[in-house]
Amino acid sequence: MDWNTFLKDYGQSMFTLAGVFLGSIITFFISYLNNRFQAKEKDNEREEQRREAKIQLATELLKTDIKTVEDTIGIALDLINTLRAMKSKQFMGLLSTEEFLSEFQLMFKDKQSHFFRWVNAHTTVGVLAYAFGNEFATEYLKFSDLLDNYFTFLLDLSSVDEAIEKDPSNELIKSAGKLHIMLNEKLISIRDT
Repeated sequence: MDWNTFLKDYGQSMFTLAGVFLGSIITFFISYLNNRFQAKEKDNEREEQRREAKIQLATELLKTDIKTVEDTIGIALDLINTLRAMKSKQFMGLLSTEEFLSEFQLMFKDKQSHFFRWVNAHTTVGVLAYAFGNEFATEYLKFSDLLDNYFTFLLDLSSVDEAIEKDPSNELIKSAGKLHIMLNEKLISIRDT
């Protein structure tokens, strides 16, 4: 059998077979490219989901830390209000100096008192303050010093006139406000990353 006869007898079949083979190769190539594109797309989606999960976790951890700091500042301000109220009662004659000192000393022992809660939370917040950066840590140390000075002021206070004339609470409130603003900015900045 020569090639002419072979091509004449099987030419149509060979052409069909070649067409099927070529169509299969083209279909395989298109399918391969499509699968590769889909795999890249899925990898990109997984990477985006990981990134979102990391941001969400970081945000949640930051929110927890910020809540701890804000609660501690709130406890400190509540402590000041408690001491102010006690001092007012002393000035109105409802508490003697001895009773005032006795109630103040009880605050050191009562685990539910603002003072006891402040002392326990202060160390934790001091660590967090440094984790939030130098600017925040500096402001927190300033707040802590102002708070200590205010405690001393309240304890040494001898008259209502002196309280009105020399009350340093404005600086303490400003410092607490700055800390609050810095905490909000920190929370907003985590979303930008």
